[in-house]
Amino acid sequence: MIQQQVSNRYSTDNSIASSYLKQEFQLCYQPIVVLETQNLYAFESLTCWHPDKARSYASNQLTLAEQSQLDMPFHQWVISEACRQLQSWQMQYVEDVLSRLSMNLSAKPLFHSYLAEYIAQLLNQIGIAPRYLRLEISAQWVMQNRSAASAAIKRFKRAGISIGIDNVHFSDLSYEDWFSLPIEALKISKIDIQELSNNACMKDFLKTTISIANKTGIQVISKGIETDEQLMTMKALGCTYGQGFLLSKPLPTRQATALLSSQLNKMSIDLTPYVNLINILNKTAQKFLGKTLAARYWQETKPKKDWLVAIEPNKNIGLLFNTAKSKRLDISQQKDLKYWSHCFLQRCSAVIHDFPKLLAQTDMTSAEAQILALLQK
Repeated sequence: MIQQQVSNRYSTDNSIASSYLKQEFQLCYQPIVVLETQNLYAFESLTCWHPDKARSYASNQLTLAEQSQLDMPFHQWVISEACRQLQSWQMQYVEDVLSRLSMNLSAKPLFHSYLAEYIAQLLNQIGIAPRYLRLEISAQWVMQNRSAASAAIKRFKRAGISIGIDNVHFSDLSYEDWFSLPIEALKISKIDIQELSNNACMKDFLKTTISIANKTGIQVISKGIETDEQLMTMKALGCTYGQGFLLSKPLPTRQATALLSSQLNKMSIDLTPYVNLINILNKTAQKFLGKTLAARYWQETKPKKDWLVAIEPNKNIGLLFNTAKSKRLDISQQKDLKYWSHCFLQRCSAVIHDFPKLLAQTDMTSAEAQILALLQK
């Protein structure tokens, strides 16, 4: 009932505003990286003017939205567009390398109690787990609206959505203020990052704060890193994540996709979780099909890939991997094993009632469970 009310409340405004928003704005994505390796950790979704609209308004898009009647449709459109792009990325790649997609919310929507239900419904409709989305709330708004902020954060947390505090200034930092809230991230302001080199007191305070945050599971992200000195300073202070023009400017969708693809193609993962999951699939299938038929299903669903020649179904042992378990899989090989296991899973599900549920009841690690979830999409 709530979902239907939320859907009805938003649908009319969105249909009116959607075409206008698409003409005026486009989404771009700024990488958030692991400072030590500069590997991609997350994207922050940002709203940019279309190139031919760039001079039509001097202020930022959130300010424009707040000053108009488009505030709620604007946020609905941004969240919907960004989440659908995240879904597209997740469907392209086997590995969950992109850990988060974050986006900012302006103050006005945070006072609406039904926003969390709307976002939860949207994520459910397009098939994204809430943990992959992080909403960033202005530190200044939190400080000025403690009661409303606490209530809003709790609503989002109940929906499983990660919350970060954006643009935290040195003067705002207080253990009691931030660590008492159910948040996952603090983003240090660009201004404070720029002033660190001339403020030893700030360095000491940030180092202590970052240390406590790391121990409590709260991520600290450096915002606006623009020089090598700033990068080295934040690494020395123990900060794990960062973003800024030194690391990457905001990227259009196509370039962000290319960055994600290039990083994934360079990465490899251990074959072990796949081997273990395949063994679980095989043992569960053998209980109902028998060893001979299970081996036959593996053979019939096997993709015709040269590297898979070394893997042979055996009715007594399961799948014979004639390579060491320490072998690394590139992205193409991950896709091949995903496709093979998916086809086997579908074949078994056609003849074994509730086969996926039977698999879920088996003892498996979180890595194996994550791969299984991908196979079932």
